[in-house]
Amino acid sequence: MKPGKFSCRVLAAAMAVSLAAGSAAAAPDSPQAELSQALAADRAAADFTRSAGDREKALVAGNRSTALEIQLLELQERKLMHTREALKERIARLEEAERRWAEISLFIENDLFDASARLNDTVREGLPFLRTERDERARFVTESVNDPALSLGEKFRRTAEALTAEAAYGAECEMTTEEAALDGRRTTLTVIRTGRVGLWALTLDRSKAGVRSDPETGFKSDPELLPLVTALAETLAGRFKVTLPLIEVRKPAAAEEAK
Repeated sequence: MKPGKFSCRVLAAAMAVSLAAGSAAAAPDSPQAELSQALAADRAAADFTRSAGDREKALVAGNRSTALEIQLLELQERKLMHTREALKERIARLEEAERRWAEISLFIENDLFDASARLNDTVREGLPFLRTERDERARFVTESVNDPALSLGEKFRRTAEALTAEAAYGAECEMTTEEAALDGRRTTLTVIRTGRVGLWALTLDRSKAGVRSDPETGFKSDPELLPLVTALAETLAGRFKVTLPLIEVRKPAAAEEAK
């Protein structure tokens, strides 16, 4: 039976009992007591119905929120899966690049060992000029390429720097005054270096000229070289000669007028 219909019947019974009994007090088992109990039960049923409806609405709203959260979590899972795959591919590429770089590094380091050896051979067997400076540079490169604490890039930089400095000698002509042996006799000479291919000597009085013949015996004189070496010395000396133009100094016109 619906609560509304039950309430109307109970209300009608209450009115009949009230008219029959008048103002007399009702006994515990009287119809009036039953009516009060029925009214209380009806109110409890109505409260329960409202509470159940509220709970149902809350459950529906909670289910919707839960469904949305589940959907968002599924999207987040898909995103993480895509990110995971992308990272796996990137790691694979990096590992491949690292492997290739390790192989290339071996070739580069081997080339650096060869370059260091050639540099030492050039300094030892080539023209004997600036020996101290060049020996120290070659030794520094050898120590660098064999140093396990240095990075490959630093080894390459030091080797390239030394080779560049050594190669630059090939484009230079240098004239110095040194103590050296000419025909086995030590004397003061003007020593001329033409790149990396020629080392010549000229006495200070320009009476003899020679060419480097052997690191031990020094220079060997040759009369036919005297004009060539003398001209070369004069050319190098003239290269550094500075001629300043003569400028006539005049007083300003204002100073002339004041005078």
